[in-house]
This record gives sequence, C-alpha cells and structure tokens, in this order.
Amino acid sequence: MNIYDILISKKHNKHYLNRYYKFILQCLDNNINDSDYYEEHHICPKSNDLFPEYKNLKFNTWNKVSLTPRQHFIAHFLLWKSYGNSQSYAFWAMCNGQKNKHQSSRYYKINSRIYENVKKDALKVHINRKGKCTYIDFQGNKTYCSTNDVRVLSGELTPLSLGRKYKWNHSSEYKHKYNHDVRKRMWKDKIVNLYFLETKIQIKVTFGMPEIIPYLDQGWSLRRTREHHSYTASQSNKNRNRK
Repeated sequence: MNIYDILISKKHNKHYLNRYYKFILQCLDNNINDSDYYEEHHICPKSNDLFPEYKNLKFNTWNKVSLTPRQHFIAHFLLWKSYGNSQSYAFWAMCNGQKNKHQSSRYYKINSRIYENVKKDALKVHINRKGKCTYIDFQGNKTYCSTNDVRVLSGELTPLSLGRKYKWNHSSEYKHKYNHDVRKRMWKDKIVNLYFLETKIQIKVTFGMPEIIPYLDQGWSLRRTREHHSYTASQSNKNRNRK
C-alpha cells in the first residue's frame, strides 16, 4: 500500500504534506517501546472529507502509527497545514482538549499567530456546516444536507443518532407540541461528553445537538473510548496505591 499516493489524492499543500510524510516515516523507523506512553494515530486521516474508508485499523494496520504525545501534536499540526477543513477542527480540539499528565503544556503550547490561524480555519468550517446535519431515510441511506431540505421538512429524512424521533403520522399541531415538550424536558442546558482517545471534553448543546456534528465528523465519540477508560483506570490505581 503506497501511503503517499493516498495522501496526495486529496487537495493539499504539497510543502506541508511532504513534511508530514517524512515525519511519519521517521516515527515509524525510530519509535521503539522505550516510552511509557504512546498514542495511536491514523496516518491517512479518518475524517469524512479525507479517508474514512481506512478508519478501521484492524483491517488497515498499515494506516496506524504509535506516536508520543509531542509527536501526535506535531502530526496534527502538519495535517492542518496540509489539508485544512476537518483537520482544523482536529488540531483546534487537540489544543483545547482536557490535558492529562502526558499532555503537558510544554508539548501543547502554541504561539498567538498559530492560535489565530487555526481559529479562523475552524470558524470557516463551522460556518460552511452551519444548518446542516446527517439524516437517514426509511431504507437506511445516510444523507448530509440542510435542515431546511424539502425531504427533512416532509419527514422523508430523520436525524441520525441525535435522540430525536418524530411521529410523522400525527398532525402538525401534535408535532409542534411534541417538539416543544422535548425541548423543555430534555434539552434545556444539556451538557454532553465527547471522547477522543484518552481526551474527554464537555460541550453545551441545544435541541438536536447540532454543536457536536463537527466533532463527530472528526472522529470524536459520544461513547467512552478504550483509551480514556485505560487512562482513568490507571489513575485510579495510582491514587489507590498512594493511600
């Protein structure tokens, strides 16, 4: 499998993509099991706008590399400079995610210029995706479209994995009351947890949770990851041993 040919198949910045590829090759050659902590990294990003077909590392072992926290940070920085778009969110989330003992400030400190540039790129992606969501039809086909799409308003498409279930066979008055009750009882000031590897963040959401769509597209999960479970378990064991 020629990884470089896959990477250049998407629109990219050639200079930074070459730097990223060389950096990954160095990590593959030099990283050995002398570190007490490594993080898994998808060489070809798994986001929907890049290479989601290589997301499963069990079947695509060539797409996995073990990186130290510092190397992982550098890899996402280079991916942001190479591709932009969804990788802006990945790098932004990494800069602003919850830190642990392995993610110390000396690894994740960025200057004001980088902060401004990545923030602007992330906002551009957010604006482009505003008012859009992933929906599913009665045959199970997924569609990413506007919330004002005719198929959404008619009930042909329903939201995917966002906790909303509409009873389209009822009158419009019933649907309005049903949606109002759901807003009032379930979605007022709701906080949800998102997980990426060992990182956990909390996001304040509104009805339908459109705020989490960019994170889900980037690979964040609403379910607790194995990496986060392992990290919290190790922390609990250390605290128990101290006592």
